[in-house]
Amino acid sequence: LYSMCKDDRILGALDRAARFHSAFAYPDGSMVETVDGRNWYHDTVRPGNPGFSHTPQGRGFLAQQHARIIAALPTTEMASTPPFDPDYAATMLIHSAEGELEPTAAASDEHTYRMGDLAAVHRRRPWFFCANAFRQDPHGNRWGQDWQNFVSVYHDEVGLVLGGGNTKLQPLWSNFSLGDISRLNHTPGDEDPVFLAEGIQHIPDKVKIEQVEKNLRVRLTYGETECVVSVLDLGDDQLGISYSCEDDGPIEGHLTLMPGFGNILKLSTGDAITLGEQPFAWSVPGQAGFVEHCGWRLLLPSNIRVEWPALPHDPYKKGGEPEAKAGRIVVVMPFGG
Repeated sequence: LYSMCKDDRILGALDRAARFHSAFAYPDGSMVETVDGRNWYHDTVRPGNPGFSHTPQGRGFLAQQHARIIAALPTTEMASTPPFDPDYAATMLIHSAEGELEPTAAASDEHTYRMGDLAAVHRRRPWFFCANAFRQDPHGNRWGQDWQNFVSVYHDEVGLVLGGGNTKLQPLWSNFSLGDISRLNHTPGDEDPVFLAEGIQHIPDKVKIEQVEKNLRVRLTYGETECVVSVLDLGDDQLGISYSCEDDGPIEGHLTLMPGFGNILKLSTGDAITLGEQPFAWSVPGQAGFVEHCGWRLLLPSNIRVEWPALPHDPYKKGGEPEAKAGRIVVVMPFGG
């Protein structure tokens, strides 16, 4: 539309969209799920559209996404399988503009982006952190997910490590929960589930993002209880995650880790578990332990358990049944009785 009418009011909207996409795309081209209230994380690389070509930030986004799509195509198929379908290529040729580009957050060695008080991205290669402060009271609409998971961390060599986005009927995906999590769950096949429950709070009343140099902190307020998640950049191959809570009631912290479905999860006890449809739970023995999976190792203190799979509710299926690979590895941290 802008390529035809050149209305600057449209250009302003294109610029805002380009800045958002330029900031909230991981280095592999997948989109940041932490600020998405509709869908949890998917590793799909979206190509974009001609509208992005009319601003420097948008051209940077297109350059990144196109490069990722081309790089993912096997060399043996380059001649017979073009990376873009003819309709997309023709639309880009007809309606795109040329000009200088501005690198995305992910393409930068170091970059910080703030969307007011609502979201923050911090890139220091090889790390990419995102913190979200969007929130909404729980509701009964299956299409709007519960705003419950406010931090994500990506590493260039490993991919998305923790985060994974939002869902419904799954308090284990929440950074914190107060009360009895068994009150909120989904029975696979239930076509008319109740999305609200008494006796549990898994969505905060207030969210605040704080950034101190290269570290991010998210303050989550549940009634009178304040909980904090901190992401600490300790070096190129080390990361600190801190969960704290000022109350001693029935509170749990939850750290959601991305699974490599079908791959091995190693435990400090020497056990090796293949992540499949079979669920498991493991408690840290003694004073400390660790779990290791797909290129990362997480050190854990005592009184912690690990669960798999914490499954989401799939709104695109009538009965809400998710595939097992959509589950999360969850580190459960009890804070009180």
